[in-house]
Amino acid sequence: MTIKTGEELLAVYESLVLMTRAMLELARNQRWEELIRQQARYVVEVETLRRHEAGLSLDNDQREHKALMLEAILANDLAIRDLLLQRRDEIGERLGTAQRRRSLNRVYRQGTALTSDETRLTDEY
Repeated sequence: MTIKTGEELLAVYESLVLMTRAMLELARNQRWEELIRQQARYVVEVETLRRHEAGLSLDNDQREHKALMLEAILANDLAIRDLLLQRRDEIGERLGTAQRRRSLNRVYRQGTALTSDETRLTDEY
């Protein structure tokens, strides 16, 4: 993709706004795998934009429009990050619970083995 005009540049920003909106909706619906795929596409778009934007100049209206779109992109990104942090914390809690359960099972099995040995020794005498 080659960006040669301010209008083309703004069209890419509009595309990024739509992408972040869609990614936010995926995060809200906990569709994590799809979100990851969308984020990969998003990163490619941002890199393309970064490479082509440097040589372009925008008029005042275009700069204002770009600023509004950047605000929308950043707001969506922040909301996505919040949802991802909540998901990370939830997974951490689940892992902690699973680890505690394994530890308790291990201790219980060891205790049961000791009790069986004690019973056997008592029965022998």
